[in-house]
Amino acid sequence: MNKDTELFERIRQQFDFEPYPNTPLEASPEYNINELYIHNLTTSYYLRNQKITQTENKLILDAGCGSGYKSLVLACANPGAKIVGIDLSEKSIELARLRLQYHGFDNVEFHALAIDELPRLNLQFDYINCDEVIYLTPDIVETLQLMASVLKPDGIIRTNLHSALQRRNYYQAQQLFKMMGLMEDNPEEMEIDIVLEIFEALKDRILLKETIKNDKYDLTNKTGVLYLKQPPKKNCGCLS
Repeated sequence: MNKDTELFERIRQQFDFEPYPNTPLEASPEYNINELYIHNLTTSYYLRNQKITQTENKLILDAGCGSGYKSLVLACANPGAKIVGIDLSEKSIELARLRLQYHGFDNVEFHALAIDELPRLNLQFDYINCDEVIYLTPDIVETLQLMASVLKPDGIIRTNLHSALQRRNYYQAQQLFKMMGLMEDNPEEMEIDIVLEIFEALKDRILLKETIKNDKYDLTNKTGVLYLKQPPKKNCGCLS
């Protein structure tokens, strides 16, 4: 097994164990104006072209859709569009299908695929949404090029990257857990419980605990601990 295959397998196992995000099935973005604005194709299209476009009959990809909450946001934000979601984790895909069905969206489809398998779909997309994903891939540039290869000539990719400075608190925590032997494999219940106990035992004024708990990913749940497992990337220097 080469390094890339091993990496993808570890990521798949991780998110089969704990699909992300762990947003409740019944949660709806219907009244979250900010989320709907950000994930509306018209927003990105206008920022680029200073023109308005319609979302009717557009084909939108949610690359690395996880448990499908962002796919739901995309469906709500882009009336009449078809949403296609892909993710390495079959468990996450099952939840994504269930989520969109629960909220009454049927113009959607989900596939358990890696991003480098996108050409297998034989589709060209008007819009690709890729949140919190490409920093996990072995080569960010190659990943962007691959997504561009399945994009229509006038299409748009919306994605993000983390900066090394932004994630420095997580890197510090990773060093601590590595010293304790908790970073060798994907975390199971025992490793997660140990990490949670450590952070609960730390005094609130400890900088590492204070800053991480104030970050987007809370260390009081499994998702936060899993997020800590993501290693630094040499090509991860761009700001989100």
